[in-house]
Formats: sequence, C-alpha cells, structure tokens
Amino acid sequence: LKNADATDYTYEDGDAVWFRLKGVSLLEKQLGIDFENNKSTLTLLPNDTVDIPFGIYKYEMELVTAIGEHFTFIADKHFTISEELEAHNGN
Repeated sequence: LKNADATDYTYEDGDAVWFRLKGVSLLEKQLGIDFENNKSTLTLLPNDTVDIPFGIYKYEMELVTAIGEHFTFIADKHFTISEELEAHNGN
C-alpha cells in the first residue's frame, strides 16, 4: 500500500482494510493488520464462500483510515470461485 508520493503507507491504530466481493452475493471481510510489520492479511475460509455460486466476480480493497478517510487501492479485479477438487490416496 503506497501513499500518493509513492512512499509506503504506515498503518495507524484505528485503520481498517476491507475486502469486498461484488456480484450476486456480497462478501465483505475486514483484513487483519500487523502493525509491527506494517502488513495486512486477508484470510478467506471455505465457509466464507460456501453460499456463493461458482463464477467470476469483481472485488475491491479499501483502506479506511483512523480519521475516516476512504481509499480504494484495488478496484474491479477478477475473483473466481470454482469447484473444489478433492485429492484421494488412490481410493
């Protein structure tokens, strides 16, 4: 995540980063922020998408700063939900 002057953005207490999946169903999930290493992490679990039909969707990621400013830093990117393939041990 970069500032307007191309320097790295430093997360502050009270900041939030959001992932939003757009389409037939909307999935919104807040990312975890590691302030010590200045990183944000998105964890999607199978239950997060179990009720969303297979298909290609669009997603965005947004920073909401501690003072209430909103910055969309990823917009209209493709996100595919596909059928899970299970591995079997020769059975």
